[in-house]
Amino acid sequence: MAAEDTRANIKDLKADPRNARKRTARSSELIKESLEKFGPARSVVIDEFGTLIAGHGTVEAAKKAGITQVRIVEPEKGELIAVRRSDLTDAEKVSLGIADNRASDLSQWDAALLKELEQDFNLSGLFFQDELEALYVQNEAEIADANPVEEWAKAGMPEFDNQNLVFRKIIVSFADEAGVTEFFRLIGQSYTENTRSICFPEQAEVPRVVSEPGALG
Repeated sequence: MAAEDTRANIKDLKADPRNARKRTARSSELIKESLEKFGPARSVVIDEFGTLIAGHGTVEAAKKAGITQVRIVEPEKGELIAVRRSDLTDAEKVSLGIADNRASDLSQWDAALLKELEQDFNLSGLFFQDELEALYVQNEAEIADANPVEEWAKAGMPEFDNQNLVFRKIIVSFADEAGVTEFFRLIGQSYTENTRSICFPEQAEVPRVVSEPGALG
């Protein structure tokens, strides 16, 4: 028999730092608006310590919507939990169903965190390998396109004057190790398994801004 329901404050729920799903501002606002308009209609999942397993975006949006109480249900392993809502009109039911799926569409994966998790957990049943690689390549492209001066300013760091040595950045993908070896032979540079970027022509010395450990928070 399942344990009796208990109640907790929503502040008692803790986020899992390994959560690789990122909510965009638009998806977060959509969930909050849905909660304000229709009220809660989806459960979240926590472990025995109150740490979220699923539903991070829902909990964050619920806090913003002013929801403070959580009813905790402990089902048996073969038992499915359904949230019954008998107070909705037909139009509200349709709107709620679409909003629930649309919020998921507008979310993104944290590719860098997924790559870390892949080292310790088997993700093959959740992603095809080419899907993961596409996410990693896109993430590297976004990093390459980032403006370092803007990122430095966003972090609240002091101003500095640094010569821009980059004319253009191009991401190159290789089908195998032989292609990588031949490429670096042609440009006359060496590489290791940790190489993620290069300067071409090779720079003898690249100006760098060095901050104290932990300066970026």
